Amino acid sequence: MNQTPNEPTAPNPAIVSRSQAEPHWRGVAHPGLGRLSARMQACSFIILIVLVLVGCGHRDPIDRIVKEESRNPYFHNGMFTAIRLPPTASAIEVALKALGQSDTNIAVLESRQVQIHADKELPPELMSYTAVLIDTGKGRKVVLLQFQKYSKDPPGAWWSRVYEL
Repeated sequence: MNQTPNEPTAPNPAIVSRSQAEPHWRGVAHPGLGRLSARMQACSFIILIVLVLVGCGHRDPIDRIVKEESRNPYFHNGMFTAIRLPPTASAIEVALKALGQSDTNIAVLESRQVQIHADKELPPELMSYTAVLIDTGKGRKVVLLQFQKYSKDPPGAWWSRVYEL
C-alpha cells in the first residue's frame, strides 16, 4: 500500500475519539440552545435591573422619615417636652438636649432643613423643620427640631422628636 505522507489513514471504527463521536456544529450554536441562551440573557438583564433599582432605594434616613411623616395626618399631634434654649441656638446643641447626651458621646453626620407636609392647611413656617442625623454609640438617630414661638414658655421653646434607625 502506497501512501503519501499528508493523506489521512482510514479511521478505525474500533478506536473512535469522543470528538468524532459527538455532533459538531462548527461555529453555529445548537438550534435549541440559541433560544434558551437569549432567554437566559434577558432574565439576567431583568434581574440586574431589579437589583440596581432595589439598591438605589431610599438610603437617606432623613428623606425616608420626611416621606413617612408627610403621609402621617397625626404628625403634629401629641405632647412634647419643651427644650428651653434661645431660637439662635445651633441645631446640634438642641439635638444634644433632645437626646439628653453630651457632645463627647455622639457624632453629627448631617444637619439640614426639611419640609413635612402632613397638614396642607398649616402655614409654610410651621412645616419647616431642622433634621439632624446623629451617630451615637448605640446606633444612628434622626432628630427633628422646630422652634415654636407660640409655646407656653415665652419667648418660645424647641419642639423635638427622635427617631431610632
